[in-house]
This record gives sequence, C-alpha cells and structure tokens, in this order.
Amino acid sequence: MKPFLWSTLALATFAGGASAQTITTLVLEGDSVGGVGLVTGLESIAITDSGTWLIEVDTDNADTTIDGVMFSSAGIVQLEGTAVSAPAGALHNEFTSRSLRNNNDAAHIWSLTNTPGGTADNVALYVNTTLVLSKGSTPLATAWGAGTIHNGLSWATLNDSNQILLRGFATDPISTPTNDWFASILQLDGTFAATSEILLARAGEVLPGQSFGVNTVGSGQDLGFINTSGQAIFRVSLSGAPTTADAAVYFWDGTNNILVANEGSPSPVVGRLWGSLTAPELAINDAGDYVVKDTLNAPTASDEIIAKNGVKLVQEGDPVPGLPAFAFTTFGNTPVSLTAAGQVLWYGDWNDTNTTIDTGIFLDSTMLIQEGVTPHAGTTFNALGNVGSSATAGQNGSMYISSNGRYVIFTGRLGAPINKRGIFLLDRTNGITPTCFGDGTGTACPCANTGAAGHGCGSSVVANGGLLTGSGLPKVGSDSLLLTATDVPNGPGLYFQGAAPIVGGLSFGDGLLCVTGSIIRLGVVFAAANTSQYPNLGDPGIAVSGFNNPSDVREYQLWYRDADLGFCTPANFNLTNAVSVIWQ
Repeated sequence: MKPFLWSTLALATFAGGASAQTITTLVLEGDSVGGVGLVTGLESIAITDSGTWLIEVDTDNADTTIDGVMFSSAGIVQLEGTAVSAPAGALHNEFTSRSLRNNNDAAHIWSLTNTPGGTADNVALYVNTTLVLSKGSTPLATAWGAGTIHNGLSWATLNDSNQILLRGFATDPISTPTNDWFASILQLDGTFAATSEILLARAGEVLPGQSFGVNTVGSGQDLGFINTSGQAIFRVSLSGAPTTADAAVYFWDGTNNILVANEGSPSPVVGRLWGSLTAPELAINDAGDYVVKDTLNAPTASDEIIAKNGVKLVQEGDPVPGLPAFAFTTFGNTPVSLTAAGQVLWYGDWNDTNTTIDTGIFLDSTMLIQEGVTPHAGTTFNALGNVGSSATAGQNGSMYISSNGRYVIFTGRLGAPINKRGIFLLDRTNGITPTCFGDGTGTACPCANTGAAGHGCGSSVVANGGLLTGSGLPKVGSDSLLLTATDVPNGPGLYFQGAAPIVGGLSFGDGLLCVTGSIIRLGVVFAAANTSQYPNLGDPGIAVSGFNNPSDVREYQLWYRDADLGFCTPANFNLTNAVSVIWQ
C-alpha cells in the first residue's frame, strides 16, 4: 500500500504537441488516503494560477458514509462523516459542488446529517469552512414572495470579487410553480456573509428573446460560470416551448441577460441550427470571452461544436491540428475552460484506425497531450478526459486550465505496466513566460524599429530584434534556469532581474525597458555568433544571484550594446523582450 505520489517527469516532443512541459501525478487508483482507504474513484478537480489544486476522491472504505475525501495541495479539506463548522453538531454527508479561486478560497455545497432541522436544513453552502447559507434559509433577492425559502442547492462558483453564482430551487408560496429553479449571484462581505443577491433567472420568468418561461436552470457544475466582473453564463430549459426550441444559454453582462444560443436558432455555422443544448459545457473568463460546447442539428457526422464568442472554434469533421489526415469524430463528455488571454482548453477524438493514439487534449489549435504518445512515468496515457465510470463516478469535470494558462489539471489512465486511472497536473511553461515584446503588440518601439513576433525592438545588426528565452527549472535549491539571448549584436550585454514588470514596456534607448522594482545586475556576457546566455560555467545560479525564494515572481531582460549611433535614437543600446519567471 503506497501513499500519495507526486512524481514529475519531463515530456518529450511529440506529433502535433509541445515540449518543455512537465507532468506530475497527483493521485492514482490504489493510493492510500489518510487512513480512510484506497482510492477507487476520481470525483472532481480544480486548479489555480499558482498551481494549487483541489481534488475529491472515493475510496474502498466499507462504510460508504465515510468513504469520500476532498483534499488540496495543502492537505485534507474535508472527510465524509466528520463534523463541519456549522450548524453545531452537523456532520458532512456528501460532496455536491466545488469551486476554487486564485487566492485558494474554495466554495462548496455539501449535504449534511445530524442538522437541527433534519431534512429541512441538510444542504449548505460554505466558503472554506464558513457557512454562508443553508437549505431552509430566506433568499436575499427582493423578487421572491414573502415566506420564500431555499429548498435545494445544486452548485456554486466563487469568483475573485467575493461573489458566488448559485443554482438551486426555492419554495415561493405565491408563485407558480411553487418550487422555483433559479440562478443568482450572491455578494459576500469579508467574512463570507451574504449581503445581497441578484436573481438572474427563475422558473416561470420569460427571459429576453423568449415567449416561454424558464423551467429549470442547468444542473451540472460546468453549466454555469462567473467571472471577476460579475458577468456570468448559464443554461436554462423552457416550459411549454416546442421540444425543438426548449433550451437556451444566456450571458449575464452585469446588467442584462443576453441570449447567446437557443435550440433551433442559427448557430455559428452557416445553415446549421443549435441542437438540443441539453447539457452544454460552458466557460467564461475575466475579459468576458465565453465558450459554448454542444451540438448542432443534423447531420450527426458534423453536429458537435465548440464556439467562442459566437464564432466556431472547432467542429466535428474538422481536420486535427498537426494531423490533417484525420478528422474529429467527437469532443467527448468533457468540459471546456478558458485562460485570461482567451485560449480554450478542450478534448478531441478523431478517426485514426489506430485507436490507441486517437485522442488528445488541446489548447486552441495546439495539442498538449496525445493518447499513446505523450510519455509519463515510463509509459503513455491510454485514455484521457472522462476515463471511465470506475474512476469518475459519472462526473465530466475531467480537465481544466488555470486562468494564466500555465497549469492543466486532467484525468487520464496510464498504460502498462501501471494500468491505473489518475489525476495529473501539466505545467506548460515550468513557470517561464516570454513577455513585453517589441513586435507592435505593446508600446511602440522608439523609431518604428518594430521587431519580429515575440522579439524585442530591431537593432542595426538584426532587424528582427533580440530574443530572450528561458529554459530549465526555476526551483530554489535545484535551480537550472538558463537565460538565452539570440539575434543580438556581438559584444557586451547585461542580464538583469527586476521584481515587477512594466506592462507593455517603456521606451528606453533603441528598445523597450520591461523590468522595474529592485533591479539586480546578474552578469555581463559578451555575445558571439549573435548569441549569449546566463549563467555560464563558474556563475552562481540565478536563484542565488537574484536572492530568490519559492513563489517569487521575477522579470528578466538583456540590455545590449548597439554601436551604430545613427540607427535610431542617439543612444547606442537596445534590449531584448523580457521573460517572467515564477520561482518554485
């Protein structure tokens, strides 16, 4: 019997995919959980920008009232059958919903036993261990009639502004139907007490663009999201509408509900209508980008679609990025998620006759992980995404990306000789991110000397401009971070570190200064063949020379001499782009 194993191995380059990634095993079937039992099911997952994760698993404990566990990077969060903070004497019974935000606060809906009101208050919403509200409580929104109570809570999503998008149903004595399914936004104060509520939709309400009232609000965890600005996306079914037009997806812009997809109405594909919208996978980011993953009307060979902001991203039947000889056949029962920059994480299955290598996880058009190809732990993955009922217990929350785009948490199954399902963490960048370019995407270069994409401003020697990249592992105690500059003039250059970025850059010499705050000179290196790097033999590691600690975020850039005084400004120096590094 082995304990939880966190093992990190480098990924090799593979067809259609990426390199310089690492995969970590978070948990495998058969791992031992804190004396509770051995893992048998993988229930739910979540991830933050810092790589903090939240996982729920089932175990083989013979007592099914205590066989579930929720734990995070920091340890056990909650065990089934154990006491909760409130109400007094109540015991946790079952995990229902989870949500994790970037400061590591988590929102949960749990069913309870041993509550004062019995079945009248046996479901509750928490942030961390603080009780927000229970079944039987009074909604705060004024649209409800006198005497209304919460009679069911289904899922909750917490944003970075102390708001919760909540789905449940309320019993309103003066409404028809009496039991109203609803979606609302709760505003919390600093102690996680609910102070106000905005009702987005409720049963019987006729939403914009409809002739029929709401029947229910989508019941899955991935059928509703809220961003930091309080914008939200959610799905409703309609009561009394024709079965060909009785479901819709709405975007709440902070003031109004906007219809973005309706069964039987035109889709992003010309000539095709939205299909059933029975259980669309939805996502939204802080920029207001949104994604809808569902189906179109017939033909079924091309009815699955993922659309971003009302525009098709990928459709069943489209060629596979990097493998154009094959076409997608399904996008599976898996969620979609968005980065802050608008990149979409999704799963695809295609028509390769070799079914051992015919699925993958994609970020926009880049395949990150391929079944049967991506190596890990001495084998490859023989399944990705929703990897089977014994490991997922019917959950489809099988893959998510952090908003900064660095981390992907996903479920999969490793092949022989391991042959186990598990939850894994992909670190796409090792914490090394190029930034602040002189390619026209940020501040304009001083004299229209725009460089190539991803480079700094152009110099008199290389019109593309200097390119700074980072490689290795920025880990204090075992630091192998290497900074490499290419396309720079031969001669002296200064590698330096700053504590903060200058967003977009600041005109400086012939280039852009991208680094500020507690500048540290790392070393002067003379470029040869238009290339240099730091550190070199005999130099201390960057963790040492930069006085860095775990979780520090530092910015790096190269200042270099450009001897042609008449090229741009009177200055005779330029800079590369910058590299941002999160130290481990």
